Amino acid sequence: MADTNRTVELEDEESGASTSGYIRLLAVNGNPVDNQVIVCKDPQSDFSVVVEEDAKVAYAYLKRGEEIVGDVWLYNKGPAPPRSEWDDPSRMPFANVAGYVRDEPPPTDVRQETISCRWRRGPKGVETAEVLIRDTVYGVVAPGAKPGWARLAKRDGPAAKVLRQ
Repeated sequence: MADTNRTVELEDEESGASTSGYIRLLAVNGNPVDNQVIVCKDPQSDFSVVVEEDAKVAYAYLKRGEEIVGDVWLYNKGPAPPRSEWDDPSRMPFANVAGYVRDEPPPTDVRQETISCRWRRGPKGVETAEVLIRDTVYGVVAPGAKPGWARLAKRDGPAAKVLRQ
C-alpha cells in the first residue's frame, strides 16, 4: 500500500507538470525507483482510481478528492512470498502472500494505454470502479472497501478479497 509519508519526485510523461494520466515516479526519499502511477478519473464526480505498480507489486486506490476511500492489491510482479511482509513497514508496498494468490501469471507490459476503469453508479453516485487491464477486470474498488476485490486473489485476505464474476 502507498506510504503517504514519503518525499516523491514526479514526472508527467506528456507535459512534465500534470498529475492526471500517466506519472512516472522518479525517486522516493532521494532514491531512484522503477515505478509507475496511472490515474483514471471519473468524468462525473471527484472520484479517481490510482494504479501504482513498482518492480514488486501493483495496487489500485479509489480516491474521492485527495482521500483514499478504497484499495486493493492487484498482482505481485514476482513470486509470492511464503510469509506476510506486513510486520515490516520498510517492505511497503506489500506483496500478497502465496496462500492468497491464484496460480495465474500477472499481466505483463502494463502501460497507461492498457489500463482503463469502468465506473458503476447507483442512486448515491459511484458504487464501484472496475480496474481493467487489456479489457480484463483485475480489480474492483468501492468506497469503504479496504480491501477491494482482485482477479488474482485465491482467498480473502488483508490485501484483497476474491473477485467473483
